[in-house]
Amino acid sequence: MNTETETSLPCGSSDLSALGDALECGLGVVADLERTLQGLDALLLTGLPHAIADAAKGMELSLSTAEPAFQRIVLGLEALGAARLQDAAQQFRRFDQAATAVTAESLRRALKRFARRNDACQRRALGLGRGLSASLRTLHAVGMAGNGRLIAAA
Repeated sequence: MNTETETSLPCGSSDLSALGDALECGLGVVADLERTLQGLDALLLTGLPHAIADAAKGMELSLSTAEPAFQRIVLGLEALGAARLQDAAQQFRRFDQAATAVTAESLRRALKRFARRNDACQRRALGLGRGLSASLRTLHAVGMAGNGRLIAAA
């Protein structure tokens, strides 16, 4: 009753197909997240606080919307017995699923690229925050000095 394919796979072939679909979906989700992050990063360069806040809220919404897709991938990787996407790609190759292996590797690279862009965006946001904070401190100091002159003149 058991065929060689069934005994050599840690999960059924339908599970492999579902994981392949989840990986492709994840690849699309990461592409959407990258576009959203690029928009936020571009707004950080403008220094427009309200637009930045709106874009940050949009990014949070995009991340929360993406969570179920990544949960499906994690569950599929667990069923496959792979701890990482790279391990999954190797296993897909062993199961003669080269296209799915390429998708897993593409998703790994896309996630790595997204993480780098996210770090750069966070550094830019921190720099903007520090700059705004320094500007506010300067304005506060100028106001205090102005008030001091007014008090002295009175």
